[in-house]
Amino acid sequence: MVARKYKDYIERWENPPAYGVDYANQVRSAAKDILSDGCSGVFDWFLLVCQEHDWHYSYHKCLYTNAPLTQEDADRYLMWGIQYFSSFGRCSPMAWWRYTALSKKKGLGLGRESWETGPERLKRRLADPHRAWEAEHIEARKMMGA
Repeated sequence: MVARKYKDYIERWENPPAYGVDYANQVRSAAKDILSDGCSGVFDWFLLVCQEHDWHYSYHKCLYTNAPLTQEDADRYLMWGIQYFSSFGRCSPMAWWRYTALSKKKGLGLGRESWETGPERLKRRLADPHRAWEAEHIEARKMMGA
């Protein structure tokens, strides 16, 4: 089931551990499994929430319930997660600007391509986890004249 309200979403972070594993540890483990980069291009102040968001974009499912998600759901979860962990709470400006940048329904839609290619990018990343670093390393050496 998809969380439609903030209070339903934050239960995953507040509930006691299910089966001996709390949700934060579940997110860390899932992020490691998919080789998540965390908060792409911005500070990792809300790393757990960004890792959860990466998982949602990779599988198009909710990590907590395994229910199918839309891009709008995943982006809303990112906003709610940042709000939950932010000292500004529901008034967090970072939550609002990230949501506005990513959401195609209520914002700029900058996350659309990442959402559409998420499952395919995950397959490539898991098939060759070192490819991205090696490609960057080769490019850097070319620029240095080596």
